[in-house]
Amino acid sequence: MQARGDWDAIRPVIERALRSPTLAESPVGEGELRLELARDLARRGDRTRARAELQRATALIPLDDEARAEADSLLRLLGKR
Repeated sequence: MQARGDWDAIRPVIERALRSPTLAESPVGEGELRLELARDLARRGDRTRARAELQRATALIPLDDEARAEADSLLRLLGKR
């Protein structure tokens, strides 16, 4: 969806996935979902919430995961506050 630019469809899918009762079984998956949510929030101009989601994401994504590098980069761009 993101590659097609269907931003409005992305958000509800991510939010639904984050409410999944089985999400706790995959912390890395949760971190990657939070990274996607942060990207959407940043794109919409909500830097504060985007930073908060990125901080939650980086706590869940291992250092050697490529998604972690993306999350760290976006967090630096938005400022750590």
